[in-house]
Amino acid sequence: DYVSAVRRFSFAVPKLYWQKAGFISISVLVAGLLLWTFLHFWKMRLLNSQLIKEKLLKSQLVALRAQMNPHFLYNVLNTVQGLVYGNRKTEAGELLGNFSDLMRKTLQASDKQVLSLKDEIENIRLYLELEKARFDQGFTYQIKIDNITDLSEIYIPSLLLQPFAENSVKHGLMHKRGEKRLEIRFEKVVEGLIIIIDDNGIGRTRSMEINKRSKSKPTSFATAALTERMELFNQLYRQKITCEIEDKADNTGQSLGTRVKLFIPDYSNYPGEL
Repeated sequence: DYVSAVRRFSFAVPKLYWQKAGFISISVLVAGLLLWTFLHFWKMRLLNSQLIKEKLLKSQLVALRAQMNPHFLYNVLNTVQGLVYGNRKTEAGELLGNFSDLMRKTLQASDKQVLSLKDEIENIRLYLELEKARFDQGFTYQIKIDNITDLSEIYIPSLLLQPFAENSVKHGLMHKRGEKRLEIRFEKVVEGLIIIIDDNGIGRTRSMEINKRSKSKPTSFATAALTERMELFNQLYRQKITCEIEDKADNTGQSLGTRVKLFIPDYSNYPGEL
């Protein structure tokens, strides 16, 4: 029988590129870098969100201070005094009741960034009732609600709408002669809520001229503060609050008042987060 010689061969199977130490080291480095980048941006986003919420709290305090300013309190008490001196005690009692309710509700809203539309409309109604008593005659207002079945299911930023109504009253209607009208309309749309604040006042241009000459012009929640509060909400959420202001005029250029159109997204999913 033939027996062949045994031969031995040595050879090495080259490693695939993903099995090499260099590739593994680079992969680990890249993965670590990506993880660090993700954590860094997540941390920055969290800090930015927290900063915005802190600014919202400050803006809320500004709004609260504006709605409880001494000038407003003095005017209400002065109106009550006038009603008492005029022996109109029933009206004075109703006015004090509205004033008490408004202060209570305002303080309750001061620790909430969003409030149900039902509560916000009630706050506006109480405020306008106080202003109506101050005018005594000639001032009427309407609050209209379209396409909304349950006001308590819709949430909007707290302490946001009253300053718009206050601007209409103090800067548009206060210096107007004759009938003074204010209409606030709420309409539900798919994306959120449309709010129209419409007055037949003297207009912004004429109001600014009067305020420049007046040494004791009425104070109100500054437009800059309102804008900042809306922008903070816009930074926090994807859907944006928008505000359009129209100066109404007839064919001769005579002012017919001011119309404010607000779009507010539906915050009903976020009341626990704000």
